[in-house]
Amino acid sequence: MVREKIMNLIPALAAVLMLSAGCAREVQESITVEPEQLEVGADLSTCEFRVEANCPWTVSLPGNAAGDWILPATRAGSGSATVRLRVFRNGSVNERNARIAVSSPGGAVAAVSLKQAGKERGSVRIRVGSFNVRIPSAADSEHGDGWQERKPRLAQAFKDNNFDVFGIQECSPQQQSELPVVAGGAYDFWFFSPYSQNGVGKSAQGIAYRKDKFILSERHFFWACDTPDVMTTNDTGSNGTYNRGGCCAVLTHRETGISLFVMNSHGCLNSGPNQTYAHVYVDMEKRYNKAGLPSVFVGDMNASYTSPASTTYRTWWQDSYEVLSQSGKISGPTGTYNAFDPARDMNKASRIDFVYFRGPLEPLQYVCNAKKYDGHYPSDHLPIYCDFEVFSGD
Repeated sequence: MVREKIMNLIPALAAVLMLSAGCAREVQESITVEPEQLEVGADLSTCEFRVEANCPWTVSLPGNAAGDWILPATRAGSGSATVRLRVFRNGSVNERNARIAVSSPGGAVAAVSLKQAGKERGSVRIRVGSFNVRIPSAADSEHGDGWQERKPRLAQAFKDNNFDVFGIQECSPQQQSELPVVAGGAYDFWFFSPYSQNGVGKSAQGIAYRKDKFILSERHFFWACDTPDVMTTNDTGSNGTYNRGGCCAVLTHRETGISLFVMNSHGCLNSGPNQTYAHVYVDMEKRYNKAGLPSVFVGDMNASYTSPASTTYRTWWQDSYEVLSQSGKISGPTGTYNAFDPARDMNKASRIDFVYFRGPLEPLQYVCNAKKYDGHYPSDHLPIYCDFEVFSGD
């Protein structure tokens, strides 16, 4: 009898076990999300995804600093729900990504990948040039190229070239005081003389910029020698004795806030020091442009394209003439030094004035302006310039 009862209970027990197993399968935690990928723009925005689940769950932002720029409206829930995300503005030009996890206490997990675009990179067109205006010399007057004769020619040359920013070389104290007027009052000039420790004095070089377009926020000068911070004579030999160095500044475009690092040089006449100390300009750019701003290096380098000094400069910057010649976006002659000779073939003359560039800026056109005024050049160097599209950084 007992055996018979036990045998009768077995099917019922089996049914209970099967039912229990079925219930266990029914309550196994499950989470899915839809969609699994989200994309938003750089501005402040909201987006959402749907959670389908049969269990409690929580939202987390593992990994990077996504919590700084993603704010979920819902941090936890149970069952099915919509999760809305607030995504803050991306102030960088670089896109950013995050993985948003939805997980249960039992280990079920689903994830949403969110990609936010970087902001559009702002830009502004800036004309950057170089112009050696020639220090006054009594000998020049014999041929009608003295300072007094040249002032009106230079005034027109400034208008014709329409620089936004330019490096200037060979400026006497008289020229330093008169050039702002000669240039029509459109530019602020900052001069640096390598002949005094405080940078003020004779045979100066400098940086000029349109006062209505730019703000000068910092400036530095240095010497091309073993001790860049200390005035040193570095050019002795057949060419005489010269102090050489460079100056640099950060200019900020008033309307867009885009900044540009500008360096100017008047290189050594002696090729030995010119080569030996070419690296100083690279070193000083690295020192004073730690932010990696768009960078231009301009000037009368007193070095040809093939010289060792120029080769050193091109390890850090690019030559705008060289880059644009490949696409035919250059105009004017090749050479830049005219020696006040109106008959000189400037395509066979030396190219010793340069506009170099580095960083987030695109050269658009290069011009070497060989225009004469009343049959005379305004200086013994031709003005040169390059138009750039200058982009903002991050």
